[in-house]
Amino acid sequence: MHHSSNTDFFRKVSVDTARFKAPEGLMKTELLGVDNPTLPKLIDAAIQKCPMDVRREMWQSIYLSGGTTLTPGFPERLQKELGKIAPSSITIQVRVNCYHHITLFWNFKRGDSFGRS
Repeated sequence: MHHSSNTDFFRKVSVDTARFKAPEGLMKTELLGVDNPTLPKLIDAAIQKCPMDVRREMWQSIYLSGGTTLTPGFPERLQKELGKIAPSSITIQVRVNCYHHITLFWNFKRGDSFGRS
């Protein structure tokens, strides 16, 4: 049996600018080298598929939870980008679940999992 020393256990991990570029790629997909719609355009397309009488409510009920949404400033940035494409008479509200940093853990603990029905 091989026992490693503490120096083998601790390793230096460096985080470069990719940490900040990845979320930006959701707002500007060309940065990722792909020709896909941006997140704001996907949200707009989803709302446009809703009946006319609920669209205003949908623009005011955009909720974020976990993952990339934990990036500082992400909700504000998304709201700003949505403001550029939404009708000017609409008030956009991007909301963050107060437990968004533990939602995935909580769902896992409850027994929820992807692919389960």
